[in-house]
Amino acid sequence: VAAGNARQDACGFWPAHSRSVITVGATDRYDRLSSFSNFGRCVDLYAPGTRVLSTLPRGRVGHISGTSMACPVVSGAVAVYLEARPTADAAEVRAALLRNAVGQKNVVAARRVLLVHVHDRW
Repeated sequence: VAAGNARQDACGFWPAHSRSVITVGATDRYDRLSSFSNFGRCVDLYAPGTRVLSTLPRGRVGHISGTSMACPVVSGAVAVYLEARPTADAAEVRAALLRNAVGQKNVVAARRVLLVHVHDRW
């Protein structure tokens, strides 16, 4: 789920603070915490969420920013994982994502950035 765009501790927001979800914060193109992204110990992963190219109403295309733009990156990684392991439960998927995320110096300490590298070995 999206961590939220209030630049506050995500633990103060529902459903971001739920232990049963994967909470996603947003990063910019330099893998830094996006200026709007919620943060904190309730954020499991960070993914690109600043100026993401997206479709807009009336057939237009443009850049949108938000933690809701970062979530599809994680959802895509989950889909790739489940394609190879269709019987995996939520805990296994979460563990695989966290195990394969790459820590980045530019992001809030102790958090991870999901750099998607699709491969056969999770």
